[in-house]
Amino acid sequence: MPSTRPFDLVAFDLDGTTIPHAEKFMPQRTKRAFALAHQRGCVVAAVTGRPVDMLSFIYDEPWMDYLVTLNGSLVRRASSASGRAELFGAPLAPTQSAAVFQALAGLCRGWFAFLHDAEYMERNVFSYMVNLSGASAEEMRTHFPGTELVDSVPALVAAGDFAGVYKIQCSFGDRQERDEGARRLEALGGLELARMGDREIEVTTAGANKGDALVRLAGALGIDPARGVAFGDDGNDLGLLRAAGTAVAMGNATVEVKRACARITEDNEHDGVAIVIEEIIRKETAAL
Repeated sequence: MPSTRPFDLVAFDLDGTTIPHAEKFMPQRTKRAFALAHQRGCVVAAVTGRPVDMLSFIYDEPWMDYLVTLNGSLVRRASSASGRAELFGAPLAPTQSAAVFQALAGLCRGWFAFLHDAEYMERNVFSYMVNLSGASAEEMRTHFPGTELVDSVPALVAAGDFAGVYKIQCSFGDRQERDEGARRLEALGGLELARMGDREIEVTTAGANKGDALVRLAGALGIDPARGVAFGDDGNDLGLLRAAGTAVAMGNATVEVKRACARITEDNEHDGVAIVIEEIIRKETAAL
């Protein structure tokens, strides 16, 4: 029997979408909206570039079902009662990681590497972020609770016996350098590239993106992705938004994201996600 709900799956990005720029946590109104959707039988999934240890503020919420992390390269159950069990993952092959580091040698200004349950950031990137934000080093560390600082991410990965690197993040000096980096990486093939702002590229293996991960998760749950609603704001959300039946861009989203969506809501500073979910639920209730 067809569902009488307006949607069966709600998928959302975090930074720039459900979290205000000046905050580290999700507003209560947004949480309440997700809880309402969950109470009506909808599956709720966070779809983010973050690793799992940066999701402690939501992963044990009673309405939180699945965590699509590291741009879709690692998908888990949310609740700690299940041990946040992995459903599926797609790490970069060691040869791919080595090729990325080699292709961007001398161009990338700093690296991040995200493993299954660990992440590494170069010290020079951390110092740059502290200087750019004006925050203290101690304050900045709270944004990266499980991240280990190292001198060289490429050297660490080359010397380590890692089961897999799930995402590599590259920092550049400006948009021109970023675009040159993208050209070099595209020439390698077999990679997913997400351009973030003017100075970042996030790299995963081919097929490991937010959109494909959402489709795979929906398939595992017996849900038609066309009955999903998704929210996003930046380049790594495009696959997610294209995979869902209803795509909603935040008011603060990039021009490319807004063009990919049928609807634009309020920005992440003004509960844009909650506004849409509340509206859908009001219409559903009125129709009963």
